[in-house]
Amino acid sequence: MIAPETRLIQIMMSKVLPLLSKLIITSSVDATSDLVLSKYKELYGDTTDIFRFNFDLFNAYKVMVTPEGFQIEDPTGRLIKSENISSFYWRKPFSMNLSSEEGLNKYNSSFRKELLYDIVSLLKKKNTSYLVDPFKERELRKVTQMSLASNYFKIPNWYIGNSPSNFDFSKKDIVSKGYIQHQISKDLYPSTKSLECPVSELSSTDTWFLQEKNESDCDVTVVYVKNSLFAFEFDRSVLTAGVDWRVEEISAQLWKPIELSKENIIKVHELMSEFDLYYGRLDFMRNSNDDELFFLEVNTNGQFAWLDIYDKSGLISKITNESLGEVLR
Repeated sequence: MIAPETRLIQIMMSKVLPLLSKLIITSSVDATSDLVLSKYKELYGDTTDIFRFNFDLFNAYKVMVTPEGFQIEDPTGRLIKSENISSFYWRKPFSMNLSSEEGLNKYNSSFRKELLYDIVSLLKKKNTSYLVDPFKERELRKVTQMSLASNYFKIPNWYIGNSPSNFDFSKKDIVSKGYIQHQISKDLYPSTKSLECPVSELSSTDTWFLQEKNESDCDVTVVYVKNSLFAFEFDRSVLTAGVDWRVEEISAQLWKPIELSKENIIKVHELMSEFDLYYGRLDFMRNSNDDELFFLEVNTNGQFAWLDIYDKSGLISKITNESLGEVLR
């Protein structure tokens, strides 16, 4: 006869949790992560091998980094260890603006942010598969982007500095663009606006990112996912408040899937290879009667779900497979 304590151990061993091998680094308010996890469950049956780390709820987790590696335990007791991680997906972990915090809170937030980068750096060193490189946002800044992209696409003449009156623009219509790549405060987001005064009257105590206005009638965004392209177009004639669609409440349904020309497909592939990116959302402008694209920027971790929320183009499935699924680098 088996002793009760022995039987209890046997039962417990028969219910061993599946090995957690896939880490998604995000925040509790990121709906795109919810969508990707839902698609993963649809494709693979369940999400028991995925560990979700919501950085904004840091204190709800037990995080430990030692010479042997790191481990993270969630509030339910699920534990993921660096030695078992085969892939990670860097979504949008920093949902709060650290500059709005003060004193010890700001220090702790900054500490944790740097620790998270260290954790990801450890994963990259052990050749863990990934789609989004967290460090590319720091490395691939706007000037570098435009410099490299000019070898493949046209770029309207631009200027960055604090003495714009000394720069000779060939066009009169100039726009002021956001240079900082993240939301500054709750009510302040970098955007593109037409100048309301001549360049010569701009303050020299401010620093400016200026560009000659592009009169194209379409916005084009291309989501690049490990050698696959998903292109969408938006008709700018519906804009009413200015030149930047991001500051208006534009329906996602106004973005329509399009086919790029073979020439532009080749150019995008070559540019993304030069950027050394597996993922990125590239923004362009073009005229509806012309295939020529004008490069604006690439967002190395750009939002994408709103373009294909029902997965009609297969974008959500592709992202899910390449970030957490079986089709890994």
